[in-house]
Amino acid sequence: MLHVVTGPLYSDIEDAIVEHLQSFLLQHSVKPLTIVVPSEYARLRLQWVLCTERNLSLFNVHILTFFQLALRLIEEQGQLISHAIRSDNFFREWIHHLMRRKKNALPDLAGLTEIPGGWATLWNTIKDLKNGAVDAKFVRETLQQNSWTMDPVCQSVFVLYDFYCEEQNRFQVFDCDDVAKIAKSGVASSTFISQQSQIWYYGFYDLTQVQLDLFHAIAQSYPTSVYFPIVRDHPAYQFAQQFFDRHILGLSSGRIQHHSDERPVSVFQNLFTTRGSTNKHQVHNDGNPVNGNYKPTCQIVYTPGGENEVRIVAKEILRYAEEKQVSWHEIGVVGRTLSGYEQFLPRVFREHGIPFNTNMQQSLIAYPYAQTLLRLLSIPISDFQREHVMELLASPYFHWAISFDKRELPCPDPVSYTHLRAHETEADLVCRLLREKK
Repeated sequence: MLHVVTGPLYSDIEDAIVEHLQSFLLQHSVKPLTIVVPSEYARLRLQWVLCTERNLSLFNVHILTFFQLALRLIEEQGQLISHAIRSDNFFREWIHHLMRRKKNALPDLAGLTEIPGGWATLWNTIKDLKNGAVDAKFVRETLQQNSWTMDPVCQSVFVLYDFYCEEQNRFQVFDCDDVAKIAKSGVASSTFISQQSQIWYYGFYDLTQVQLDLFHAIAQSYPTSVYFPIVRDHPAYQFAQQFFDRHILGLSSGRIQHHSDERPVSVFQNLFTTRGSTNKHQVHNDGNPVNGNYKPTCQIVYTPGGENEVRIVAKEILRYAEEKQVSWHEIGVVGRTLSGYEQFLPRVFREHGIPFNTNMQQSLIAYPYAQTLLRLLSIPISDFQREHVMELLASPYFHWAISFDKRELPCPDPVSYTHLRAHETEADLVCRLLREKK
């Protein structure tokens, strides 16, 4: 029931979707079709390509994210769980609460209880176990049968995982990944999916176990196509190929269609030829096939951190600009995500004199004014701890005098010396006597 289309780049796969959608609309102009993508960004991108760039009608064509499809399947079962879905921040604090309540049962995790990064990391571990559909009881039984001993910290993590599962079943709160697990039971009886003439999956090269189970349930029961980025036996696609061979190849029916085989040679496709293969054409800098010696290469550089990574990229840009006379506007820097690079990427590029334009957005909390405001708001929560108050007063963006007229500055009410003597403690008395002696 699964038709597979592959290509080296998402641009190739987008072209394949456009061609197949054009053919589908000619044959079935009003039949419903669903395209499933992994994220809201991918959904908006695909809508833009189909509607704006290719001028295609999306009448009765549903473009849904994995989460939106799963939520729709759950709602068909009569369950309304939107109000019970919580963010990662909620679950991080919940893990912290569990660690405090169950500290006697988690002795090896006691050192992480009051470290914010500690319980955040534990939540990520619990989330991986949950999304992988790991059964803690089965893991323990397997280890016992093989006479293996589990690390004490690992044992505590599984105990915490058990506590989390019990609490989740009790309070019925979920994160976005839980939705796929709940939705799987409604696939066979879904009216929405049964009405779709085809279901196309696009935009992923890996899935969590709960997402994979939902995908398998749909692909085994309904006509499904998957558009997957891969080049067989290429080292750059080793990770994607492992997933493809293990979970998709066995479900495919008939020949796998590789879309780039039907397109002219481009500079990008030459980057993804398999080792040892020879191209019929070489590609010049302008992207036109010629018989020269130029061949684009793909290089992997390992760096110890994000800032060093950006510095190496900046030096490589300068090398291309100075040695190969490549114009600034002809050089692009692409990342899977720019999150975490906001603080040093602009600074490093300016240090190297590289002009750049980016859609990268910096978090509001990175600005000093916002940090000062946050300190001000957090002072009552911290019960006016001295270090927090001093950080606020020492900030150059906090000016107490500006808020008041000099004649209206707050000052303590006059208190008589006799009144102070009447209320002094033993420690105050000792200090006063010592000062008077001096």
